[in-house]
Amino acid sequence: MPAAFTTIHIQGGIQNVSFQIGDILYKLQDQTLIKIGKVLSILDGGAIKVENVDEVDVSVDDFLMFAKDMAVNNNSLTGYYAKVEMENTSTEPIELFALSSEATPSSK
Repeated sequence: MPAAFTTIHIQGGIQNVSFQIGDILYKLQDQTLIKIGKVLSILDGGAIKVENVDEVDVSVDDFLMFAKDMAVNNNSLTGYYAKVEMENTSTEPIELFALSSEATPSSK
């Protein structure tokens, strides 16, 4: 079966800096996630080339989202320390109940 590709044009360009080649693109249809395919390239002007094996139709009004390929992006934070800065921009007091993270020592 020949590979099927779809080029999707995003008006206004792609604003999410974590979106990258290899991510899996989905669309939301009737409250169900439909897998479009793996992102093959991100072109200038907001065009995305996607491996669309199931030939899923993408329309102008579709809500698109992406997920990282866990086979590639499976590590936690690496290193021995982290610096975290938090800011409350509300005028009302707030309460932080928990803050957690997972880290993997980088030299082991």
